[in-house]
Amino acid sequence: MNGKPLLEVQGLVTEFATFDGVRRPVDGVDFVIQEGETVGLVGETGAGKTVLARSLIKHIKPPGQIVAGTVLYGGRDILQEDDRGIRAIRGKEIAWVGSNPRGALNPVQRVGDQLADVVQSHSSVKRSDAIARALGLMRMVGIPDPLRRMRAYPHELSGGMAQRVVIAMALANEPRLLMADEPTFGLDVTIQIQILDLIKDLVKRTSAAALLVTRDLAVVAHYCDTVFVMQKGKIVEKAPVREFFSGAQHPHSLALLKAAFAARGEEVA
Repeated sequence: MNGKPLLEVQGLVTEFATFDGVRRPVDGVDFVIQEGETVGLVGETGAGKTVLARSLIKHIKPPGQIVAGTVLYGGRDILQEDDRGIRAIRGKEIAWVGSNPRGALNPVQRVGDQLADVVQSHSSVKRSDAIARALGLMRMVGIPDPLRRMRAYPHELSGGMAQRVVIAMALANEPRLLMADEPTFGLDVTIQIQILDLIKDLVKRTSAAALLVTRDLAVVAHYCDTVFVMQKGKIVEKAPVREFFSGAQHPHSLALLKAAFAARGEEVA
């Protein structure tokens, strides 16, 4: 990738106090995400991927805490921002798409109103303009009959449709970095492909960057430029996707590849 650095992470450490002592799901992590780059963050369950992604936007709740490191965005250290500063970054500059779209939606509020609220949360536009923007977002993420869906409640949407709405919310204020945590979890294969194609297309069209947190190496192979491999709180390998699949270096990377190929009935070359 030849873009400029968008996010620079150095020495990031996040701890959780437990009855069995202190645990470090993020333990001294360093990496850079470039403008226009799509990064796949992979690793087995419990590797620390989601905690790392949430740490980047200072979204760690007790008993967890970020104890060291810097997360530089636009020359500012996100970790040093106060509540007001971090709210200005979250959702506007850096957006988050989780793996549970229904959990991100208010079950008693119409979808269109929720989208309009997100638009107004970072701008001073009139309500009518926010509604118009919401309708445009619904169209942009490929929701059929968007006027009718605007009036729907979340329980009236399919899983794939709800995920599209959550992605529309994440894109409402044109973020420069979109982070998605297992964005296709629980969806059928056809909808998975549609959602991932949508994210890739939107990142390309807006010149943003994306961080896809996933356990699925097939997703990384088809949709990412770069792969970061995480194990026990550390990033153990970083590589362009083609180099990773043709010549991964770390033993854990090789184990992940072997497991992925075995699941498909193939062998690692």
